[in-house]
Amino acid sequence: MGCPAPKVTNGGSGSALMKTPELAAKIIEAARQATQLPLSVKMRIGWDEKSINVLPFSKMAEEEGADYITVHGRTRAQHYSGKANWEVIARVKRERKIPVIANGDVFSWADAKALLELSGCDGIAIGRGALGNPWIFREIKQGLAGRDPLPAVPLEIQELCLRHARLMAEWKGEDRAVIEMRKHFAWYLKGLRGAAQVRSRINTMDSLIEVENTIREYFQSLSDHD
Repeated sequence: MGCPAPKVTNGGSGSALMKTPELAAKIIEAARQATQLPLSVKMRIGWDEKSINVLPFSKMAEEEGADYITVHGRTRAQHYSGKANWEVIARVKRERKIPVIANGDVFSWADAKALLELSGCDGIAIGRGALGNPWIFREIKQGLAGRDPLPAVPLEIQELCLRHARLMAEWKGEDRAVIEMRKHFAWYLKGLRGAAQVRSRINTMDSLIEVENTIREYFQSLSDHD
């Protein structure tokens, strides 16, 4: 009940259900009756700034039997623009008895720490912050343990780029994998020296072996300049 994509909300699903809480309640009730497994509900803070209704909506989810809820701190109208409203998430946490998971704008251990401290939530959910940086989970785990988070080193990034590409090819075939991996390479290489140039080269390639060789050469060039 948190997805803002038009192809979902145009049919009344996703975050559009925040405009029809009676229907949302029936859905949660039916899900609760259908399983004894843990039941979670994800939501936004409202449809738009004029209809922020996450407090009553989250209460309804709790009353209908949700075991925990996840709150993304934006309205549907915002999509992913602007800032997530962590203060509203904190209000939800204060009013609910079930666990509340905070979501929105967590791109580092520092973000996670700040959100947990401000909201008092039971956990955090990470989405876009993991794109190109799956090591964020390791960094947060280290931070929570009181250790200095260790960012990924170039060799780790290289090996994951290659592994991701191979797995994508096994799943979707080489032609599709080469195309779909372009956006992933952009995320993985973000912030590295010369990344724009190597991304431009990869975007013209249609062979997996050519892409793999280019990735290896690129990371070797980074090593040679260190």
